Amino acid sequence: MYRFAAAMLATLVAVGVVVVCAMQIATPSRSERVLDALPDAVVGDYAPSGWALAEGVPALVAASDYVVLARVESAAVQLDDREFVSGTHSFGELTARLIVSDLLKDSPGRPLAMTGALPSRAAAVDVVQFAHAFQGQLLIDDKNPPLETGETYLLFLVRDPASGVLRVGDPFIHQVIDGRVYWAGAKPHLQGNDPGARHIANEPDDALLAFWGLTLKEASATVRAAAR
Repeated sequence: MYRFAAAMLATLVAVGVVVVCAMQIATPSRSERVLDALPDAVVGDYAPSGWALAEGVPALVAASDYVVLARVESAAVQLDDREFVSGTHSFGELTARLIVSDLLKDSPGRPLAMTGALPSRAAAVDVVQFAHAFQGQLLIDDKNPPLETGETYLLFLVRDPASGVLRVGDPFIHQVIDGRVYWAGAKPHLQGNDPGARHIANEPDDALLAFWGLTLKEASATVRAAAR
């Protein structure tokens, strides 16, 4: 009797382990749950090479040459059309002129030239993003909306060693919306009728949520702590 009970208990434990493992495998990541909660956001499956979606702040900072808070002074797009079975797609680059107000991480080998005295100290730099347009909609890296003139962003920048061009490197572009930092793709929800989007908790180990809802001061302190 005891042997039978022990065997049954062992079987139930084994089944429970299998069920738990299956649930863990099937359970979507926190990023996926957030993106599912924002049904109108345009998010593709593509992640820029070298940037994992689960990377936390230290990894994002370490992989960047510069981390900046900057306002977009101007932006221009150059695209070339290509014909595909699905229709006409346009590919090219978006070049933005940034006015950097806060340099959170600098590159020792090639520092940005910040000029002026605090609190007006700033630098003007040009950054380039891959751009893709389809059916009149412009996307960046198939994941982010384009940088908007007049808007302020928290950006992780990487300098191309061959050309010297600065590119936006992290998988999710972080925009300052109403004084706090969020993924730029969530802007329509944050400024629309989706108040729940503001209450999503930030998660340091997830590139999408690492700065979600932080003030500029909190976001800056988070980056500087990771850069030490």
